[in-house]
Amino acid sequence: MESFPYETVSMPENLPVLVFERFHDSGKPGCEFHWHEELEFYYVECGGVLLNCGGEQRWLYPGDVGFVNGFLPHRGADFLDGTRHYIIQISLELFRQELHLSDRRSYDSLLLEALPRLPAFFTGEKQLSRLFSSLIEEWRCRQPGWELEVKSYVLHIGSFLLRKAPLFPEAHPLTLPEQDSL
Repeated sequence: MESFPYETVSMPENLPVLVFERFHDSGKPGCEFHWHEELEFYYVECGGVLLNCGGEQRWLYPGDVGFVNGFLPHRGADFLDGTRHYIIQISLELFRQELHLSDRRSYDSLLLEALPRLPAFFTGEKQLSRLFSSLIEEWRCRQPGWELEVKSYVLHIGSFLLRKAPLFPEAHPLTLPEQDSL
């Protein structure tokens, strides 16, 4: 089995999210295969990115989102001329602070169960595209309260992902049949 280098990601403690803006043209090589613990998203604003992730390879175009689950080898392999895309890295630590109301589990544990069932490529998902576009705008402008806005968009993205990969019925208390109690 081929081994890929581990990338250390230094997350800010107060808001464990990083956003990187990238510009590329065709023929410019992308990064090498690597992996890290954080969730990573590729959001394409213009042009195109050929993303290799989890044994799949697909072109992402404006509005598309590539999802890289933690620990998966991946790389942005190729680009179209005039590509502008964003790499958004999110630590599950942000979700650890939020509790699921019915069973008091932290959302990071719920996401850890759901994320392996998600696709690596989201195309034509307008809601997800709007969430990333808004998150990026808040990150870029940094107006008063921007950290709360970024966190709210990340939580919305987490909710979107949970709905795309629902928990197994036996693992989710809201879907269990009610039992008679005395």
